[in-house]
Amino acid sequence: MATKKLAKELGLLRQHNGKKKQEMDTQHSRSEKEKGQFFDYLIVIDFESTCWEDKGKAHLCQEIIEFPAVFLNLVTGDIIEQFHTYIQPREHPKLSDFCQKLTGISQKFYSRTPNGLRGAIEDLGLCFEGREHSGIVDSMNTAKLAFKMAQDGCYLNITHSDTLVKNLSIAL
Repeated sequence: MATKKLAKELGLLRQHNGKKKQEMDTQHSRSEKEKGQFFDYLIVIDFESTCWEDKGKAHLCQEIIEFPAVFLNLVTGDIIEQFHTYIQPREHPKLSDFCQKLTGISQKFYSRTPNGLRGAIEDLGLCFEGREHSGIVDSMNTAKLAFKMAQDGCYLNITHSDTLVKNLSIAL
């Protein structure tokens, strides 16, 4: 009950447009009631952003610096999947000492960037094979990288318009 009270204080409880709880319950199917929750899964996100202790800097634009998400099974309570990445702020690329202490995010998280294709391959624990910047070698290593990404759950898709797909189909 404490969770519901907190949710109410934070304004997170959904309003039912004056309908009584009993009326709302009759609108849900029997199977939804048996489950106990309307959803079986939730994606929980908790962004962290740039921050400053100095109240005079409160006017500065906050930028997201950490993007974590977990996929929660509400039936079992298990975390099914997780995603986590740090994002380099652009407006204020150097994190304040206050922000680093508050979030535990160090500036070094942003200074570690892969060194091209070889760096990306090695960061994933794969071995770069061949001479860098050889077209066929880079293509083969990029294929290894794409396969690893797909195995790790990345959904690979065309990032351009449908026109590109039509042109490729015609060319084939």
